[in-house]
Amino acid sequence: MVKSSLLDAYTPERLVAAKEGLLRLTNREHEVLYRLIRGETAEASAAVLGISARTVEAHRQSVLGKLNARNMVEAVGMIAEIERQSHAAGSKAD
Repeated sequence: MVKSSLLDAYTPERLVAAKEGLLRLTNREHEVLYRLIRGETAEASAAVLGISARTVEAHRQSVLGKLNARNMVEAVGMIAEIERQSHAAGSKAD
């Protein structure tokens, strides 16, 4: 059985808030988010970006806060759902 908290993660209200949060991310937060989504560790991301792993973790926490996500899995799931809905809306406009 799927926990209701997992289902609640993708309510329309949370997705709107997450979409607004994505628009508020700084360039560095976008870079960190992209690298973490690709599966890079904080240490690997830090080496490429020229910052400390601790700073990467701080950016990750900031991203989670702006997306109102409890963890990266939830953040990635909401981003994927936002993208899915955007593509679906775009194909309906054709």
